Amino acid sequence: MQRLELLYDISRKLGSSLDLDKVLSDILALTIPSVGATSGSIIVLDESGQARRHTLIREESAPPVTEQIVAQVLDKGLAGWVIRHKEGTIVYDTKDDERWLALTDDHLATRSAIAVPLLRQERVVGVLTLVHPEPNRFNEEHLDLLLSIASQAAIAVENARLYDDSQRRLREFSVLYEVSQAASSLRLDETLRLVAEKTARALRADRCALFLLDEGRGELVLRAVDNPDRPAEALGLRLPLEARPHVAQAIATRRPVEIPDIFADPGKRDFWPRARELNIKACLAVPIMIKEQVIGAISLDRVGNQPPFSAGEVSLCQTIANQAAVAIENARLYEKVTERMREATALYKVSNQLMRTLNLDQILEKVLDILQKAFGYHNCAILLADEETGELEVKAARGYLQDAAGRVRLKIGQEGIVGWVVAHKTALNVPDVRQDPRYVEGVPATRSEVAVPMIAGDRVIGALDVQRPEVNAFNDDDLRVLSSVAAQAAVAVERARLYSAERRRVQESSTLLAIAQALSSTLDLTEVLKRVACSTAQACGANRCSILLLSQDRRELIPIMSQFASGEVDRELWTAFKERYAEAVDEFPILQEVIRERKPVILDGSAMSVMPSKWVAPFGIVSLLMVPLISKDEVIGLMALDQVEEGRRFTEEQVNLALTIGTHAAMAIENARLHTTIAEERAKLEAIIGGTNDAVIVTDTQNRVLLMNQAARKAFNVETVPEPGRSLEEVVSDERLLALFARSEAGEEALAEEIPLSDGRTLYASLTPVAEVGRIAVMQDITYLKELDKMKSDFVSTVSHDLRSPLANISGYAILLPEAGELNEVQQEFVERIKLSVAKMTTLIDNLLDLGKIEARVGMEMEPCQLAAIIRGVVESVRERAKAKGIILQLDLPSELPLVLGNRVRLDQVVNNLLGNAIKFTSEGGRVTVSAREDKGEVVVEVKDTGIGIAPEDQVHLFEKFYRVSSEETKDIEGTGLGLAIVKSIVEGHGGRVWVKSQPGQGSTFGFALPVP
Repeated sequence: MQRLELLYDISRKLGSSLDLDKVLSDILALTIPSVGATSGSIIVLDESGQARRHTLIREESAPPVTEQIVAQVLDKGLAGWVIRHKEGTIVYDTKDDERWLALTDDHLATRSAIAVPLLRQERVVGVLTLVHPEPNRFNEEHLDLLLSIASQAAIAVENARLYDDSQRRLREFSVLYEVSQAASSLRLDETLRLVAEKTARALRADRCALFLLDEGRGELVLRAVDNPDRPAEALGLRLPLEARPHVAQAIATRRPVEIPDIFADPGKRDFWPRARELNIKACLAVPIMIKEQVIGAISLDRVGNQPPFSAGEVSLCQTIANQAAVAIENARLYEKVTERMREATALYKVSNQLMRTLNLDQILEKVLDILQKAFGYHNCAILLADEETGELEVKAARGYLQDAAGRVRLKIGQEGIVGWVVAHKTALNVPDVRQDPRYVEGVPATRSEVAVPMIAGDRVIGALDVQRPEVNAFNDDDLRVLSSVAAQAAVAVERARLYSAERRRVQESSTLLAIAQALSSTLDLTEVLKRVACSTAQACGANRCSILLLSQDRRELIPIMSQFASGEVDRELWTAFKERYAEAVDEFPILQEVIRERKPVILDGSAMSVMPSKWVAPFGIVSLLMVPLISKDEVIGLMALDQVEEGRRFTEEQVNLALTIGTHAAMAIENARLHTTIAEERAKLEAIIGGTNDAVIVTDTQNRVLLMNQAARKAFNVETVPEPGRSLEEVVSDERLLALFARSEAGEEALAEEIPLSDGRTLYASLTPVAEVGRIAVMQDITYLKELDKMKSDFVSTVSHDLRSPLANISGYAILLPEAGELNEVQQEFVERIKLSVAKMTTLIDNLLDLGKIEARVGMEMEPCQLAAIIRGVVESVRERAKAKGIILQLDLPSELPLVLGNRVRLDQVVNNLLGNAIKFTSEGGRVTVSAREDKGEVVVEVKDTGIGIAPEDQVHLFEKFYRVSSEETKDIEGTGLGLAIVKSIVEGHGGRVWVKSQPGQGSTFGFALPVP
């Protein structure tokens, strides 16, 4: 009866509560006195057989039972035996029973014990153990009673456990619901913050950190934290994986890593200092995964004496991590969609804004604005291709690339990452430019670069270039965005270029039409230059336009005209400039470049220093455009357009327009020059014809008199100036003259005839047909020439008879003397001297006659000649003479020389005379060098010797007739003194010049130059 009451009381007590800890305490409180025990304990197991709870009641206080002690009891102690055998048992004396495990911290000496399993449907849910300090205190009745109590206790424990599990699951569901609610936000930072906060609360963690993995850099990025010790400013902190080894392990293994005691894990020894600093005891790291890909981890810490994380908590944390992964994926997708929408909106704005303008500079600036403001590319540049030079030029830039605008040019395909991109029509993302051989060092701060080609149709017109000072700063999204911007920018740039080209053509046509109309209205050179300068300044947006023309020898630029765009001119300043500053072209390379290369040159800023300061300073010029004036494929001068306002610069359109205007202006200038020259020549001709003593008659094709000067009227007895339109027969009665004109009608050749006049004079008439005019007869009074001709003929006959015949006789008798009888040595010497003198006289007479022919231009027919061939022939002809005298003869000729217009025989005579003199006046063992070269439109020939040299006072007379140098060195050297006079006459007859350079005792150099046609 007593036993039933006890079981009833136990049953009532156990049924009154679902609190597992209270149920366990009540069981021990009722059971210990019932069987006469002094102490007791209950261990509750979870479904895996591990200790879930344990309760101990002792008669006196003792240190708390640790999890480690419970684990030992379950493994090797009496409780473990009961669980394995699922039956109750008695230990009569603990000293004799191996199942009893004596614990070192057990302050009570236990000698007897009784233990029974708490069974629920054949599953052990716990172990009830009672002990007593005396042996043999328990028997079978106690065991039977305890088994009865255990069956009810098992039900109570299972109910309490089920209730506890349901409450735990309810809490977990609540946490998961809160996490799922947090995860429903599409704002990633807010989602991660809520996940960290809810996870810390649900798992009773002191700290919770949520890291996302930067796999490229091998770093953890702190994105959310629930930690009173770490402020929100730490978000974004980057840590190497080794700084959180348990997190790194969870990421590497893709499994949760739970460390009950960080200091019990030797593998985490390197982390211990940091763990002590943070007071970490237990920690948990759970990977966050999306589609088998680890994207981050949740890290939880417990400090002090808090228990480690249980399996349920680990499982709950993994569930939260899975939900966080979904939330992160959704937030990332939302961000990506939002970003794409933002990009689409920005690209629409790009298209919309670029379509609003056709100004190239504005388009480039708008593109850069959008790249900076809409997409955050702060260091960006636009490069456009120059098809003529094969180069890329930075046309516009922002950030630290701004200094490159207008300054940097890259060879396409040869220089830089951008050059490669344009050549291959392929976008390129370079994570680290210092590791890429294509990179050209430009900005030291740059570490990563993206370059995208700008393609219009099938043609690359340029590139977008974006740079950052960080390594690996760009990704595929950047390539996509920049490619879209580049495509739209290419279309806009091409439209602007086409519009600009069309507008330029219209403007050029309009301007050129206006200029042509203005220039066609006058042929006055001054007026032409004035209109050209004014119109060019207006059309090209310049402050002023000045025109400078090359001098006749092309060695100087002479200021001719200057006009402001308004049409005014600073007369005082320009007049002073015009009078003083005719610049020598050879002294200024920049002027040579414009004239030689026939290309315009723009000078700005420091580049202005290459110009003569007197051209720039007085006018306050800050920018200058020089354009060559080309007429008939020859530069005749240049136009100089200037700006005086800081910051103003000539555009490519203005340069092209100035070039076109310059071409038309050059033709107008040449026409005006020609008109002026013709007018001047006509006035001169009229004055000459009117004042000449020669009779001149000009008729048209119908033999109507157009002009008849006073000499003609006097010769043919015409008293008044003939009226225009009268025929020659009506004006003149001379039959010989009329017959001459009549014969001219039958052919187109010039005719000549002597016409005797009634007063005894004789006219030599030369009648020449003139195309589209008629005929012109020039009649010279040759009466005195006729008389002189007779005298000359008589004189020549006399000379031939009086000089040549005696000389021939003397020469003949000198030859015959030996045949008249044997001559002694003295006589023979005298005969040889006679022969030599006769030869000298003959040579002198021949030279005189030859010089007369040259001066009279007799036998001077001209044709293209190759001087090199003539020089070689002469050198070969005198080589034996030089060799005989022991003189070294050298020839220095280029591979090619231009042709000259000349008479081969006379040019041969020039070279022969100079070379003969050099050999004659050079001592044995000397050297004679013949050279030729082209220099500034002339072929220059020089003969240099190492002979006796010539004194300065003799050099000025060398080319005079019969002049010979008198000195000790020349007294035995024979000559007529006509050789150099003949050379001078021949060269000047060819339009050339001669010279000599010499010093006594140091040899001489004789030279001549002939113009290249």
